[in-house]
Amino acid sequence: MVVDKVEIARKNRKRGKESEKAIAKMLGGSRKGLFGGEDIDLDGKYSLEIKSRNSFSGVKWMDQCVKNSKGKFPVVIIHVTGKQHINDYVLIRIADFKTLIGKE
Repeated sequence: MVVDKVEIARKNRKRGKESEKAIAKMLGGSRKGLFGGEDIDLDGKYSLEIKSRNSFSGVKWMDQCVKNSKGKFPVVIIHVTGKQHINDYVLIRIADFKTLIGKE
């Protein structure tokens, strides 16, 4: 089987654009997504970078967090060993993000 890297790249870009458009519409943001800049500007306050993946380890982490949250707001904090905690990453669901920013 010959892998056409150009075709794979084209499909990945298309999938990414579709995700950007859907999320911009969902949140009422402005899709930029051009020339390496931000993907979506949201209210001039949030700069969103959208990634579309077939799988992501964070799904398991969030599922565990939701299960353990007992109705509280689920948040996953990801720490990269050797980095300062101030640079840790925060993972929340988009539905919860919408609540946080008043876009429900």
